[in-house]
This record gives sequence, structure tokens and C-alpha cells, in this order.
Amino acid sequence: SYEKDWQPFEFSHNEFLITYPKNAEEVFEEGKKLKHCVGSFVSKIAKGETNIFFLRKIKEPEKPFFTVELKDGTIRQVHGFANKNAEEENGVEEFLKIWAKNKKIKYQKNKAKQLLA
Repeated sequence: SYEKDWQPFEFSHNEFLITYPKNAEEVFEEGKKLKHCVGSFVSKIAKGETNIFFLRKIKEPEKPFFTVELKDGTIRQVHGFANKNAEEENGVEEFLKIWAKNKKIKYQKNKAKQLLA
């Protein structure tokens, strides 16, 4: 089950936490509230092609903040409201690096940003 496979990736440190969507509706809602395209990933998640996690503020665990794509053991994308990048929000990139190290995940900055650099 999705929960059994992805629960071990849950994590919290300082002011942030990582959790996972419990169903497709949560993924669609995340995309609507943050105004980005994560809802289009539902079929890829169902096929096991990629995985989505939610980065939240510990004080607001139900409020969408950033969305994380994890594929092949690597953080591929991280986007907040209107595709805001992790490094644009104080503490988020540092938190992701700690999570990645703790869970033995590779961290790679958003590919789109790399292409523009």
C-alpha cells in the first residue's frame, strides 16, 4: 500500500515536516491551493513512476506549503505557491537537505532552474 511504502519517509525537524498524500484527492487539492501542476501527477503516482510528498510548517500541518517530487531515490522537484522554488523560502532548502541526508535520498535542485542557470 502507498501508506506502508511511504510512511518511512515522514520526517520533521525544527519548523517543517514531510508527509505524504493519503489519496488522489489530496494531490489535486495541493495543486489547486498552491496553483501548480501536481494534480497532473496522479496517474504517474498510481503507476509507481514517481512519488509526491508534502512539505508543511509544523504549526500548520494541514495547510499546503511546498510539494516535493521524489523519483528514483532523488528529489526531482520542489515547488510552493505558483511554482516558487525552495531556495526562495527561508529554511526550506536547508530542511530538504537534512531530510535527504536522514532518509538517504539524493537532493537535486529543480531541473527547470538548472536549465536557466
